Amino acid sequence: SILAIPSPKIATLPIAGPILNQEYADDILDVLQYLRDSRDIKGVVLRIDSPGGGASATEQIYLDVLRLREQKPVVASIGTMAASGGYYVAVAANYIYAEPTSQIGSIGAFVLLPEPEELDENLGTTGPFKATGKSRRKAVSHLEMVRQEFVEAVRLQRGDRLKLSEEELSTAEIHNGVESLRFGLIDAIGTRTAAIEKAASLAGLRRYGVMEFQLETQPRT
Repeated sequence: SILAIPSPKIATLPIAGPILNQEYADDILDVLQYLRDSRDIKGVVLRIDSPGGGASATEQIYLDVLRLREQKPVVASIGTMAASGGYYVAVAANYIYAEPTSQIGSIGAFVLLPEPEELDENLGTTGPFKATGKSRRKAVSHLEMVRQEFVEAVRLQRGDRLKLSEEELSTAEIHNGVESLRFGLIDAIGTRTAAIEKAASLAGLRRYGVMEFQLETQPRT
């Protein structure tokens, strides 16, 4: 049974673990759409505890959090970690909380380079990169494009709060919560409770209920 929660509501959504498969990402996207469309939900807290995941999946979530933010305030609450794609999602929020020892950053990407094409008398292909998909040079070029998009997203969303240069961001270093606050990667040290209160404040609410969402799909490890 579902307990009746007085309107209006602040919703909380966990984004935990590696975001490696599209099924998990789609589950998150479906809930984000519901949160965006629900009239009773006036603000959202994303409880993030993720080392990141695939570039495409995390970018989809980042873009949909931005869409959600156009309709109602979104606050990120970082637990143990928001690294790589986990931080990519967090940076789309209006405001970011973390704990003093949270691990934050790793702003970048990596890719397994394809093996060079080799002639095989038992295998025929219609193109030089049919087996590998792309050349090593193309893979490195694509990796650099992903890095630039990630760094630019951080610079755009953090704005004047950010105290790190593009070169410093691109080292993909991981910082703790205290360092991240000093560098402008987050806005405040605080817990999930503080994040809920902030979301309510941004939504102009004094009286509200809290609705906790859980994802049906579990992240792959």
